[in-house]
Amino acid sequence: MTGIMEGMGSITDVKSAEAFVKTMEGANATLKEVLAAAEALDSPTDEEKEAMKAIKEGFEGKGQAIGQKMFQMMAENPDAEAIGAVLMEALNNPQMKEMSDKLDAIYGLEDDAEELEIGE
Repeated sequence: MTGIMEGMGSITDVKSAEAFVKTMEGANATLKEVLAAAEALDSPTDEEKEAMKAIKEGFEGKGQAIGQKMFQMMAENPDAEAIGAVLMEALNNPQMKEMSDKLDAIYGLEDDAEELEIGE
């Protein structure tokens, strides 16, 4: 997840957006492995669930900061439309969302808030 966030935060043009999309493909495979490992384990303890909650909250904070940086970059970038087109499919990956949701369910991290797809 850190690599994904760093990659997203480094997008400045179409070329860097395309490079980020390639890293998302690798992240999808890694997430699949993590989900399989989590499903093979016994149910997590309350202590393990709390540890995962803390990790998720840390990533969410970093994600918000990177999202703000990216929003500003897109607002100021003349190639914003082309960058958005490159990113759209990678960021709206239903398979990755499904795997993330399953991991959240295992660790009791489901959000009650509705998520919007990028571009809505």
